[in-house]
Amino acid sequence: MEKSPLSALDVIFARRSVREFTSQRIDEATVRGLLDAAVQAPMALHQESWAFVVVQDAALLKRYSGVAKGNWAAEASRYHQSPRR
Repeated sequence: MEKSPLSALDVIFARRSVREFTSQRIDEATVRGLLDAAVQAPMALHQESWAFVVVQDAALLKRYSGVAKGNWAAEASRYHQSPRR
């Protein structure tokens, strides 16, 4: 039995956030396939300003995550302290 392709609404409503991951590394062919799919996503005003970084080292990912969370918290703090327009 052949499956029919998912509609855009099917994909949107089936979307989930993943918070737990295995330690299994993803092979290069899969990573490249995912990156090829990602660059096909529509962009605002056709300005392809995307950048992707693939990190498969757990310690490095944890370090980057900590830095990103710190930057996000600092930015959120500045936003909430600035006068509203």
